[in-house]
Amino acid sequence: MIILDEAHRLRPKTFSELRDIFDLLNISVALVGTDRLDAVVRRDEQVYNRFMACHRFHRMDSQALEDTTAIWEAYVLRLPQPSNLTSAPMQKILGASTRGYLGLLDDILRHAARRALQAGRPQIDLNLLSQAAAEYH
Repeated sequence: MIILDEAHRLRPKTFSELRDIFDLLNISVALVGTDRLDAVVRRDEQVYNRFMACHRFHRMDSQALEDTTAIWEAYVLRLPQPSNLTSAPMQKILGASTRGYLGLLDDILRHAARRALQAGRPQIDLNLLSQAAAEYH
């Protein structure tokens, strides 16, 4: 799968080429962008028909943030040892630093995971998460 963030910024010709990727290479393409993406995609009927399925991610409340964090820890980060990212102290940091936005959650958790592995740690601890989150304020 190819995930293209900020797809609303792509040139019109790029959309025409993207619509063929699945057919030619059997690779799914997901477009991520602001509400302007709908207007951009609708300019070309063939592109619109290919990418008309859409899902909007709104800001997460505390329960959705916790649930999503658990999914990210288990299926995206997949560190050697559990980091207990759904604990109250970890969620307090993530809630304040992400403000409920999925993109920020992903950025912070991936950054913290990279730093943990670079430091030879098998998991993200509270201090490391705080440091990673501070870089996104």
